[in-house]
Amino acid sequence: MKNGERFDVSGANVERSNFVKKNLSKAIFKGANVKFADFSSADLQEAGFSGAVPILL
Repeated sequence: MKNGERFDVSGANVERSNFVKKNLSKAIFKGANVKFADFSSADLQEAGFSGAVPILL
């Protein structure tokens, strides 16, 4: 990418990104509709999470 050149995130790139996110979450949770946000902060601390927690949608 050259200086000043903009990266196009519209159309197919966004659709592919959403597709990958959905299938990644299915692969990790084996199809269950689970989000990290569903866990309480205590659960996250016990699991060893620190800082920002990603939310898979």
